[in-house]
Amino acid sequence: MTTQEKDPKLQLKLLVDQHSNRVLFAEAGKEALDFLLGFLRIPLGLVVHLLTGEQIPGSLTSIYSSIQNLDESYLMLSDRDVLLKPRLPSVSLLLLEPDSPALATPPPKRYYRCSGTNHPCRGNPIYMTNVGGMPCPNCRLPMVTEMAFLEKPKADSGKSGYVKGPITYLVMDDLSVMPMSTISAIALLKKFQLKDLSMLCEMTVEFGKKESLELLKASLQSTTVLTDVFISKPRVDIDRLQTT
Repeated sequence: MTTQEKDPKLQLKLLVDQHSNRVLFAEAGKEALDFLLGFLRIPLGLVVHLLTGEQIPGSLTSIYSSIQNLDESYLMLSDRDVLLKPRLPSVSLLLLEPDSPALATPPPKRYYRCSGTNHPCRGNPIYMTNVGGMPCPNCRLPMVTEMAFLEKPKADSGKSGYVKGPITYLVMDDLSVMPMSTISAIALLKKFQLKDLSMLCEMTVEFGKKESLELLKASLQSTTVLTDVFISKPRVDIDRLQTT
């Protein structure tokens, strides 16, 4: 695997008001927007794990530490990482944890029914289970005959992510999003009541793992995320964050 593949980069095009030193909004393609929307699919336990060493608002850090330190004799779980490092598919993890197995396709579930040879299931078994060998509630025969489960074909089969492309989207400083259009951009400029348009400048920024962690942390604490991460001086040394 190449270095580029290990540390992928995405781009945002920022519109910055140099007078107030803030990001008014950003233009994002499908990949960058998929990354931001993917925050919503990251389990809270994994967020705390990714931001280990940083203060997270509220009590999540406390409950996380409690589970870390709880003696195994009190746990029903065979692996406490189910809570400490939970896994769900999220496009964001491609940057936050490039080597994460979170996006691996889980093995398909297997379903079973009885053989349908005994009364009252003869020729018409009505129960199925995902636990092979369970007794059929009707005929009491073991449910070991495997069945094929057919899913409805997905319209976007083979495509990943959450939004359609190739479309440009507007991302506000608080990470609210909308489709990009000339009218919407003009309306936003009017909303900001800018007096000197010559103070506006475009800035294209790239972000990889380090900046992705900054975006994740800022999204939990701030309503000026893009400004905090790409314009303002960083408030924390993000290199101290645990990313493995």
